[in-house]
Amino acid sequence: MKKSFILVFLIIVLIPVLYAAFRPNEILSKDFVKSEITTPHSRFIQWKGNNIHYTDEGSGPTILMIHGLGGSFYNFQGLADQLKNEYRVIRVDIPGMGLSDFNSCSSQTDFFAEYTDFFKSFIEQVHIDSMYLMGNSLGGMMSWMITTRFPDKVRGMVLINSAGYEMEQILANAAGPLRWKWFGQILERGMPRLLTDYCLWHPFADKNKVNPAEYGLTYNLLNREGNIRTLTSLATCGQRPDTTLIQSIKVPTLIIWGQEDVIIPVAHAEKFHRDIPGSKVKIYSPCGHMAMMEFPEEVAGEFKKFFNP
Repeated sequence: MKKSFILVFLIIVLIPVLYAAFRPNEILSKDFVKSEITTPHSRFIQWKGNNIHYTDEGSGPTILMIHGLGGSFYNFQGLADQLKNEYRVIRVDIPGMGLSDFNSCSSQTDFFAEYTDFFKSFIEQVHIDSMYLMGNSLGGMMSWMITTRFPDKVRGMVLINSAGYEMEQILANAAGPLRWKWFGQILERGMPRLLTDYCLWHPFADKNKVNPAEYGLTYNLLNREGNIRTLTSLATCGQRPDTTLIQSIKVPTLIIWGQEDVIIPVAHAEKFHRDIPGSKVKIYSPCGHMAMMEFPEEVAGEFKKFFNP
């Protein structure tokens, strides 16, 4: 019995601990990831000493697309391809994610203040006079916060599986063990491929819609130097948005959700609809947390129909 207990202890506890402590370092240099990921439409600006990445393509009314926690500009690739012939499409990497730096972030950072300052600077530097905002998850929360602070810049807004309400539970769904400081310490050597693969396919309702080419891309971006620190800092900072601000939004708003979203339940679509006068809700199924990736053509069509009836 004693030998069996020791064996179980070794398998369940000791081996994972030893693996975490001595596994190869999977953190990738910024230069390497930049060389692998940038596109012909990639651009960089400076914000508080940080190199910030975005893409800028097409012409016409401006659409600013903002990804979610741990995501990147690539999350909007399919949707951008549908819209860039009629609009100027800008996809930005939030500081500390994708190819954008956030060198000073920690769990003590006032993320709401920093990101508000960032978007103010970004809008000025890329010369946006007016825009449509499209945000997914955390990017949805950034979108409605931008709208409440700079309403004169926003022509309309699309919230795609947006964060905002009941953030304790949503953060648990989205960040999982990233909220545990000891897990963050383990990830100082990077995320194993198995975990980065899970981060990609888990939000999808239809796993067949995951582009196999994006597994390597996700691994590179999550393990880019500095990015894991941003994720763990956001997950442990304890800050929550002021959702009463949502009721002050006056711009035309399209709310898009996946019926099978396992991160932010579809019931949250109705919460936004309740608090934003004149908003419209569109639900897709089978669809998870990444509606713009699972139904890019349909989302683009819904956008055009709603804002150009």
